[in-house]
Amino acid sequence: MANLEKLIIHWVPSTRGARIIWLAIELGLPYEVKQTVKSAPYLKEIHPYGKIPLAEVKYSDGRTVVLEESGHIISYLLRHFDTDKKLSGKTPEEFEEVDFHLHWSEGSLIAEILPLFINKAHKWADSELTTNVFSPHAEEAINYLETVLAKQAAQGNKYIVGDHLTAADIINHLPVAIYVGAKLGPAGPNVQKWLKQIESEKSFQESHKNEGTPPWAS
Repeated sequence: MANLEKLIIHWVPSTRGARIIWLAIELGLPYEVKQTVKSAPYLKEIHPYGKIPLAEVKYSDGRTVVLEESGHIISYLLRHFDTDKKLSGKTPEEFEEVDFHLHWSEGSLIAEILPLFINKAHKWADSELTTNVFSPHAEEAINYLETVLAKQAAQGNKYIVGDHLTAADIINHLPVAIYVGAKLGPAGPNVQKWLKQIESEKSFQESHKNEGTPPWAS
């Protein structure tokens, strides 16, 4: 079987690309970061969609697997390189929980939060859609995460799944950081404590060292 030679991550600050770097560090993968700009023309020469984050998985036999969409990139890297199930969940139950969060974070959580942030960032007047749809749904999603973390805390755990950092924490960080940092709504004590906890992780600090001040920081 061919070995991984290098993971190339095309990255732009304050985007989902940092989570791929974070995952690579946690998995101990050899990686290279190529800073670019959103929708740079050359990206479509690598993948027809041409958006970031974009990853190139280069193998020792000369093959290159090109991956788009952060959720898909994370899923691929976990399937192929998380051999000890460090980030995937160590039990079948934990695996299912982590897999749920990989879909929930991108399919529900960030979909409710981004419209609120864009509205606030552009200082648009609150619309009926924002007030009646996105705000309550975003708060509902954050409250759900608060419930999950409260249950974990009651068992002495600091993370979303199990007793250690998993891909569930990595993928949920960005939308929660936007929600809390931009003060888009209330966040419970367990969510806020969790956010501080994972941002203190050495791997987080390393993966985000070139991020600068994000646009949602208060």
